[in-house]
Amino acid sequence: MSLSLPVEVCCLFWQVLMRDPVMRAYSEWSMFSLGWNWDPIKNFSASIATQVHKLRKCDPALFMQPRKLRALPTAQLAEYIDRCFGAGRAMEYIQTSMYSVCLLHALRHFKREQFLLLRYEDLMRMDADSVLALPNESRIAPAAIFSKLPTWPGVS
Repeated sequence: MSLSLPVEVCCLFWQVLMRDPVMRAYSEWSMFSLGWNWDPIKNFSASIATQVHKLRKCDPALFMQPRKLRALPTAQLAEYIDRCFGAGRAMEYIQTSMYSVCLLHALRHFKREQFLLLRYEDLMRMDADSVLALPNESRIAPAAIFSKLPTWPGVS
C-alpha cells in the first residue's frame, strides 16, 4: 500500500500524546459505561477481560507477540490493525491504549525524527511557556503546508 499525499511526508511532524494506558482505558470505559450507558458491562475488570479475550481471539498467533508484529510486512500490519483494533472506534479500550502497535505502523511511513512523543501526565504538569518551548518542528505544520492540502466544498 502506498500513501499518496499532496504534501511531502518529510514536512509533517507529529505530536503524539500518550496517557498512562490503564488510566486511558479506565477513563474511556467510565465515560461509555457509567456516564453514557453505551457499554453494558459495568465492571471495569470484566470489560477489560472481555476485550483482551476478543483481541486474543482475533489473531491468536500475534497476540502478545511484539517480535512477530515487528516482522510483519507493512500491508499485513495494517490489515491486522484494521481487523483487530477496531479501526480506532470508540469503546475499544484495550486496543486504543496500545500505542506501540499504532506507532510501529506509523514508523513504517514516517521517520522517527518526525515524532514528538509526550506523556499526558508530563504535559499536564507543564506551564504554557514550557509547552511553547517544545521544538518548533513538533508544532502544527505551517500554513504553507496546509495550503497544499485538498479542499472540499463546505469545509474550511
